[in-house]
Amino acid sequence: MRSSLIGVDNAGPDLDLCVAISSHLQPARPPIVWYTMVGNEVDYQPKFQSHQARIINDLERYIDSGDQTLSSAILVRFTIKHKLFDLLLVILNHINVAPTTPSTSTSTSIGAHHLSSTINQQVSVDALKILARQQPLLFNRLAEVGDISFMKHVHHLVADYMTATFDESPSLQIFDRSLLQCALSRGHYDCAVYILDNMTQFLPKRSPLYSTTLVLGRHKWVVTSINMVADPNLADHNWLELVNRILWSKKVQHDLRDLYSDAIRAKQMGVIELIELIISSSHPKDRSAFFRKIDINQTLNIALEEEYLDGIKTIIHNRPFHKFSSISLRFINLCPPEHQDKILALLHPHSLCLYTHLGGNDRLTSTTIKMLIKHGHCNQHVLESHVQSHDGSFFSEYELMEMLYSINIGGDGHDHDGPLSSRNQIDKWLKTSQHTNRRDKFDGQMAVSELFGIKSSKQMSPI
Repeated sequence: MRSSLIGVDNAGPDLDLCVAISSHLQPARPPIVWYTMVGNEVDYQPKFQSHQARIINDLERYIDSGDQTLSSAILVRFTIKHKLFDLLLVILNHINVAPTTPSTSTSTSIGAHHLSSTINQQVSVDALKILARQQPLLFNRLAEVGDISFMKHVHHLVADYMTATFDESPSLQIFDRSLLQCALSRGHYDCAVYILDNMTQFLPKRSPLYSTTLVLGRHKWVVTSINMVADPNLADHNWLELVNRILWSKKVQHDLRDLYSDAIRAKQMGVIELIELIISSSHPKDRSAFFRKIDINQTLNIALEEEYLDGIKTIIHNRPFHKFSSISLRFINLCPPEHQDKILALLHPHSLCLYTHLGGNDRLTSTTIKMLIKHGHCNQHVLESHVQSHDGSFFSEYELMEMLYSINIGGDGHDHDGPLSSRNQIDKWLKTSQHTNRRDKFDGQMAVSELFGIKSSKQMSPI
């Protein structure tokens, strides 16, 4: 049954097969009972939407049958999970707000009430209460999946609903201050705009009557992140305008320390430029407060991971004397050589404090080391962490070894500006390469030994 809903090769749910199986197992039980229960156990299946009209017909036949085995909570959860918003409106329209008993009504249970075969001519606050009892913070769940059709359908009831439930039934809240964040976290642009335009007026302006805690800023939305990685087919979404609105709205309490990172991931250069403008044009005291919320080192790491050159250039260009710390050597190592060259050239020498752990079995490439040396970003720790512990492949690279050996040595025999503390260290590494048995390294090793004046050919011989 479960596999029939998932479909073959992720082709989507096969309701015909599911109905055939359920009819064989328990002919007396309506098929909707089966596929809603199993549908709650699988991930979101978009093809359920293509069968929505059929599912609505199955629900209406189920209601007429008088069967009460289907839990309303399961039904509502299934409806929201698979974005069957027309079905949710049908459920709302069939709620019987007057409690009845199964023996006297053709209906199915939804809490202490029933889904009635009679369609409500007008949706009421009481019907919305019953539905909200099955799905706490109903609007939040809808915002998570980007639906605004249901909110629009009951918008005219929200003010009365809030008045009826805020003090007496706080457990029946249909949304809270995180409603806007629910839409923003999933990148639902249209839903976020709708909430700002149409739901802000319903934010509570005080704590509930019987609440023992005072919540400051209760009349504001709480926003902590904005997922701007939108569907490329939705190019008309103006994220810059929405971000600007959120930043300056008196109805939004925001802590957007990850906003810069969010913009980098989405490659939203307009938003990046806005953030830089705010930082640069603010009063120094305000600027430092705003800047502290943004971890610029982590932001650069994310830009490196995304290989977003425009973002990297903007971050570095606006901080010419900043010493970047904890920058992942792994992300630099994974960049193509041409990107490495462009990125490292933007930085002043020795302005990178590198986090050298690569993770897994990754090895630092000779190209990366050469780029680091070329632009003045290699240090002894990098070499000790990666060159000394390498498998010996570096020693066949004449150019790299020449660069290592040619680094400036101070008068005291120590390298003050470069990566090596002594040329003797290279001699040691070269001689330990005798432990490698790859023939393709031998010619390079011999060339390097001649350059550095290492006379012991016996030690340099391959095994």
